Amino acid sequence: MRLSALSDAVELTIETAVAGDRLKQLSEQFLLRTREELALLRAQLAAARSGDAAALAEMLRFAHRINGSGAMLGFNAISGCARQVEVILRRAESVLSEAEWQVILAQLQQMDVELAKPLPPDDK
Repeated sequence: MRLSALSDAVELTIETAVAGDRLKQLSEQFLLRTREELALLRAQLAAARSGDAAALAEMLRFAHRINGSGAMLGFNAISGCARQVEVILRRAESVLSEAEWQVILAQLQQMDVELAKPLPPDDK
């Protein structure tokens, strides 16, 4: 019986290590993709500010994806910034006030700050 318990413990340890490696890999992929999407968000910004509904919709899509993925992976600060952008874009019919654009810009800048932070070290 004791050998079985030890075997179960070893198996659980291996599964935990594999899951941790997978989470780290997903986190790194999220950060890479989010940096790219942040650049695309900025590229759409000028067009959206001049009333381009397609650009506004694209910005909303990126903000939504960053918000959801970031929350799932524990990147709460990045997710929170994206959520604020998403809320503003969803609330807008097609025209945003200058104050709303300034909030969006501030949130994009804060995401840059968060993305520059290193991942926490492995607990191995």
